[in-house]
Amino acid sequence: LAAQNWEELESLKTLHNSELSSIQSEHEAELRRKDELHDTLLSACSGDLGEKLNIASDEINVLRSNAEVLIGKHDEAERQRLALQNDLKLSSEASARMSETHAKFVHDMESHH
Repeated sequence: LAAQNWEELESLKTLHNSELSSIQSEHEAELRRKDELHDTLLSACSGDLGEKLNIASDEINVLRSNAEVLIGKHDEAERQRLALQNDLKLSSEASARMSETHAKFVHDMESHH
């Protein structure tokens, strides 16, 4: 009976090792499939991301170029504003001098009469 139990135990141990080996093989195969899928997805994403990065880079360059144009227009508008402000100041000064001259002229005319 002990010998029979020992044989069954050895048989179960062999079966267990065989199943364990089979499970381990399946697990390793599953890990390889997972790695392959991961690599496939990674390369697909990388390609897609690379393309998206190039598009984004192009868009950034267009925006930068547009910003430079707008800055140029803003600078020109600021120069024109300062020139107009100066013209207005000169015009105002000239108008004040004309008013003084006119007032003096009127005063001189009235004093001659």
